[in-house]
Amino acid sequence: MDELVEKVRNTGYRVSVEPKNVDMKTNPVSPIRVAFIEGLLHESIELFCEKA
Repeated sequence: MDELVEKVRNTGYRVSVEPKNVDMKTNPVSPIRVAFIEGLLHESIELFCEKA
């Protein structure tokens, strides 16, 4: 995740939320890593992956 966000940042996109760990409130709880970037049309794009 962090490496991908750095690549996106280096191409000129704005990272609006830096990568962080979050526990999704599911049953059972699912730990994920999440970040948000701003797209070309100023839309918010969520990137996430499951944590092992």
